[in-house]
Amino acid sequence: MKKELLNKIKKARYCFAWVLIYDDDGEYIETSKASVLRLLKAISENFKHIDRDKFVLRDDGDLYIN
Repeated sequence: MKKELLNKIKKARYCFAWVLIYDDDGEYIETSKASVLRLLKAISENFKHIDRDKFVLRDDGDLYIN
């Protein structure tokens, strides 16, 4: 599972993460691959709790994290 997520990040052209910025809604914001990798490294002991379906590599090459 970890390798699958790392491959998605490596293949991604751009990364976007969903951020809740309104009371009940949010927006995608662009983030860097390095930021996503730092986050995953920081929580590496809890990696098995990450829902890999939240990381969607789209056909256009962009990675969306929900």
